[in-house]
Amino acid sequence: MVGKPLSVGIRSAVAADVEAIAVVHCRAALVGFPEIFPPTATKPTPASLRSRWHELVTDPVASVFVAETTSVVGCVVVREEPTVPSGVLLDRLYIEPDWWGNGVGSLLRACQVLCVR
Repeated sequence: MVGKPLSVGIRSAVAADVEAIAVVHCRAALVGFPEIFPPTATKPTPASLRSRWHELVTDPVASVFVAETTSVVGCVVVREEPTVPSGVLLDRLYIEPDWWGNGVGSLLRACQVLCVR
């Protein structure tokens, strides 16, 4: 997908997005960080990630955003954090590997301004 026109929307995640978010997280982690998953290590699966993402999506203190085309292609968690200079912590930024290099991460990173109070 690198270099193709970007047509991505950003919105707040809802509980119905949890499965798609878990799939994106899993694929991004396995493709992006293969060195931390040696052959004998337990690899993440969407099923193993689903409950934590459900907690985050339903957490009233965290804001979870998804990037989507016809499906979810990225996600990020944003929360207030007084110990960082901006006061906002960007956490768990994952992009579907097929969409790397198209600016999806930058779009999701911009969500932090939506959470500044």
